[in-house]
Amino acid sequence: MRVRKLWKLLVVCVSAWLAGSPVSASAQTTSEADGVRLIVSGTMHIESRPWRNGVYNWPDPDLLLDFFYRATAAGNVDDRGPMRWSIGADIGWLAGEPRAAEIIFLTQAMGVEWDVHAHDLLDRPLCANIIRRYGTVSNVASGLLIDEIDLMRGPLFGVREPWQAEVFWGLTYGPGHRGDADDRSYGCWRPSSSVDWDLDDPSQMQIAVGGGDRTLDGIRLFAKNLARYGASYPVTSATVNVSPVTLTVVDSDNDIAAIEVWASDMMRMPQVEWGTISETAQRWYDAGAVDSRFTP
Repeated sequence: MRVRKLWKLLVVCVSAWLAGSPVSASAQTTSEADGVRLIVSGTMHIESRPWRNGVYNWPDPDLLLDFFYRATAAGNVDDRGPMRWSIGADIGWLAGEPRAAEIIFLTQAMGVEWDVHAHDLLDRPLCANIIRRYGTVSNVASGLLIDEIDLMRGPLFGVREPWQAEVFWGLTYGPGHRGDADDRSYGCWRPSSSVDWDLDDPSQMQIAVGGGDRTLDGIRLFAKNLARYGASYPVTSATVNVSPVTLTVVDSDNDIAAIEVWASDMMRMPQVEWGTISETAQRWYDAGAVDSRFTP
């Protein structure tokens, strides 16, 4: 009898792996699952330098605002609420864009959160203080070298108020987003250390929110597999990442019109919910903080 049960479990796991399913050995089928909630967020990173490799690297303010007028209304199906977005901006743009205050004010009025995105550790509290000057700053460090995790455990001090990261998004092995440098896992966990960053440690404060492959098709497939197979955790995560220059989903030509269609389709899946990166971390914590990190 025991051999039969083990064989049955092996068949389920192999079938799930072949289908690209995010199930583990302890996963359940849909009929047995409690209903895994997939919290989906949208984000954007504005880099510090206006020019990169001869190409202008900052968004057009009017086009950026037009994008978010539509993006923050996308996916509101059956009054389940529209998509939730955040923007992470580095110090050069925050200090050098003449319309930064206007953009932060207007996008926050649309419900967009502003995260801290900086490639220099010491710039992060400076970014937070500038955002505070014009609105509200989140507790999200959006874009982070894995080697910096241990350095981010305590508050970072700038010229005014300190800033403390409580959520990590966009963990990467090295600068430049080259090759396989970016962590592409879905789900949430508490990184143990800069060395054992992919292990969940309940004693740690910071929560890492995985964005998955950050594309429309990839997130749709992940959601369908969750609906089909379920999982052993109650909450997981995925994030759409949009270029501030082209205003298309990274590594694709999917523009705001494609995002609107995709968002409506996603809301027809009952397990999908919208949330910012910080809201995703909070919902994961409230649901029991069960490690849900999964890399396809």
